[in-house]
Amino acid sequence: MRRTYCKRRTRLGIAGFFEDIPALMVVTIALAIFLIIVLSVYSNYYTSQVYVKMREDGESFSKAVRSYDGLKSEYWNTAGFFDAKKIMSVKAENISRDLHPAYRFSIEIEDVSSYPTKYERKGDNAIISGKEYKAVTKVSVTSGANILVSDIEIHCARLTVSIWGKE
Repeated sequence: MRRTYCKRRTRLGIAGFFEDIPALMVVTIALAIFLIIVLSVYSNYYTSQVYVKMREDGESFSKAVRSYDGLKSEYWNTAGFFDAKKIMSVKAENISRDLHPAYRFSIEIEDVSSYPTKYERKGDNAIISGKEYKAVTKVSVTSGANILVSDIEIHCARLTVSIWGKE
């Protein structure tokens, strides 16, 4: 019995170029997954950088509010000591004009003392610049403060400054 061989010897194999399609699909899928991961990492990095910048801006704006002359008591003249009359009369337009914030803001001063009379601006009575809306990134900074009512009456307070969206 005699064996016969194929006269044509090529590297295409039995099915020709169709044998390369599964390998090409694997490479294409791997490349797509790699690109998706790279874009996801870049997006997370960019978002964290934006948040860090907003956090720094929020802290610096909170410090500016604590030392704002439109709120600060003239008797103590110390950052974080607010005058009760100024708290009740200050407007967001005055703060925007004097401090020039880069973001829209909300300032809440909550009287946490045990005195029956409360001097506070919170909730619907908060100091808000512009219309508040659901922002992608909103940063809130909370710190302690004092409200000077008279020479002998000082209330403890909580100052919450929130910033969001560019002006």
